[in-house]
Amino acid sequence: MNLNTNNPMTANGDYDIIVKPGKALLFTLKHTFGGATVAMTVKSDIVNEFDSVTGGSWTTHTEQTLIPSGSLVRLTVTNASGTTEIRANFVPIS
Repeated sequence: MNLNTNNPMTANGDYDIIVKPGKALLFTLKHTFGGATVAMTVKSDIVNEFDSVTGGSWTTHTEQTLIPSGSLVRLTVTNASGTTEIRANFVPIS
């Protein structure tokens, strides 16, 4: 459940991560944003659409607990530059 050293987010676009809905995760974004913004949405398991996440937009490092309501988390990168290299990590919390 990582977009880490081997798979950083370097360009504008959508990056999808499959998760277990209702299970707590430690979500971390780190490294070089280079002016980029990362926004998080979660795909509903009830209807086929993505829902916004309150406070789910970042332009710098973050680390917080996430309990996704659906099984697909989408991170959307906008305004990426040549220096953008963002790593995302989702670690299950026991």
